Formats: sequence, structure tokens, C-alpha cells
Amino acid sequence: MLILFIITMGRSGQTSWARKFGLYIEQDTYHASPMKIKKRIEKAKKEGKKFYGEVSHFHLKMIPELKKAFPDAFFIHNVRNGKDVVTSWHYMKRLWIPHVWLGLDKIIKGFNEMSRFEKICWMWRHWNEKADKEIPTRIRLEDFEHLLNHENKDSPIKSIMKHNELWTKEQEETFERVCGDLHKKYGYNKRHSYGIR
Repeated sequence: MLILFIITMGRSGQTSWARKFGLYIEQDTYHASPMKIKKRIEKAKKEGKKFYGEVSHFHLKMIPELKKAFPDAFFIHNVRNGKDVVTSWHYMKRLWIPHVWLGLDKIIKGFNEMSRFEKICWMWRHWNEKADKEIPTRIRLEDFEHLLNHENKDSPIKSIMKHNELWTKEQEETFERVCGDLHKKYGYNKRHSYGIR
């Protein structure tokens, strides 16, 4: 059976990948473990499926464990324009739960004292850097959608409208300080990037 893991930040196209390839979206940190994934794979095998894939924000924290448990699986690091991701997280209205940070308070010095905006910037940088180091294959969400001629229907219109709200000068400077070099490395030089334009 072909096994695929798309390693990506939240708000970076999980739904787009899942819709296109029928991937399982893991949305519960308590279910994101090699043992539970193996059970899902065994179930898929019994159903006669030749392919199984998952995409999850929570997989970022367990890349080495996944690679060890599934040595023959394919791993792809999916990245989305950092400014879009940070804006999307920042304007979400749902309750902010601590496990979303994936333990960054124990990894980055002074994390708990940062503003929510700066925490999100560090979240984008840290976990993309981690995936970048451990997974050789990377694709930008915008390129994925362009190649497949597939619109991103992941975000409702009101969410995209929120993305048009201007950042403050302080927010722009914070993003540049925390994420600027990695953002440029990935080829993002514009304020927003919904697809290739």
C-alpha cells in the first residue's frame, strides 16, 4: 500500500489536499500517534484500498517518529505564504487553545510573554524550519493549486476578506524580524499570494 504524509501548518491547505487526494485530516492531537495511524492503515488495507494518506498540523511535532514507523512512506512538506497563514490564524474567532502552539512555550525563550501575533509568527517559522530540515520534498500550496488548476475552497469568503485588513507597522516589522529570511527563501516576496499571479 502506498502511504503518504503531507506535513503542513494549519491554515495552509489541509482541506485542499484532502479533497484532491482523499486524505485523512487529523484534527485531534490525541489521535496523532504512529500506533493509531497504523490502525487506520490496517483498516484501509482490509477495505482493499491501495493508497492511504494523512495531512495534519499535529504531525509537525512527530516527524522522526512517523519516518521511523513508516520507513516506506512518502513525505511532502507543504508550505503556504507566511503572511497569509499568520493573518488567517490571527483573525480566527474560535477559542485559542494552548495545544495549538505544539509546545513552543518550552522551545522558544520568552514565548509566553509575546503577543499573540508574534507567537503565530514564531509558530510559522519554527515548524516550517523543522519540516524543511527533516523532509527533502517541499511544495508551496500556491504551486500545488496552480499545477492542478484547483481553486482553494478551504477558506470562506469572510475569512479571505479578513486577510485584506492591513497590518500595523509593528506587525509588519515583527513578521519581517521573525519570518523574513525564511519567507524569502520560499520565494514569497509579496504581501499576499492567493495562487500564482
